[in-house]
Amino acid sequence: VFRAMGRQVDLSYLVSLSVVDRELGKLLDRIGATGHVDDISVMVIADHGTTLESVDGRTSADLARRFFRADLETPLIFAGRDRLPSQKAGLWDSRDVGATLLEAFGLPVPEGNDGRPLQSALPRDYVVSENAGRNFCDLAGDDLNFAVTGESAKLFAVLQGAEVRATEFYNLDRDPGERVNLVDHLENKPLVEQMMKTLLRERVDLLKRRGVGLYEEAAWATSPDLQQQTAS
Repeated sequence: VFRAMGRQVDLSYLVSLSVVDRELGKLLDRIGATGHVDDISVMVIADHGTTLESVDGRTSADLARRFFRADLETPLIFAGRDRLPSQKAGLWDSRDVGATLLEAFGLPVPEGNDGRPLQSALPRDYVVSENAGRNFCDLAGDDLNFAVTGESAKLFAVLQGAEVRATEFYNLDRDPGERVNLVDHLENKPLVEQMMKTLLRERVDLLKRRGVGLYEEAAWATSPDLQQQTAS
């Protein structure tokens, strides 16, 4: 597949995958030998992805912008109990992992837990991701970086002081490689606004602490170029 796309396979990456696959197979064989396969669930997941230039065709972005597909999308593989879903389309985020395991074992999802069990819940319209750089993060003062990912669009934003500003917007239908930043294009303004409001709603507690006026359009900003187009 990669050769057909004109990209070079990273051999060390594939070797690493094969080693993990072999060791996981040994673990499942040992579990099978105990006769308790039906009582056990195994989940394989990663905390984040990574950009491989030879595969993705792009260099790894600065930390504040590591929200591209290769950075965000991770595997979620189940084995064991048949109550776990074998396949579920749509957008899900890391909060849904715990909820999925709880439901698999017949346990309730605690009140206040925002996770959605894959077995019974609908997928998300948008997934919000964030980072604040490396080492210690001062949530009260540091710049915070966000991405809002939908099925057909992705938005990058930054929180500086008490202002949230959209910095990048990608049409994933037309530009699945996320190459062309369209945040300054006037025709995208309604969707940019909708995705910014999703960010404000999803991270309401954090943004309140920073003094962001959550339900006023003036509380956040798009790029200066887009504001100028709108005003004119």
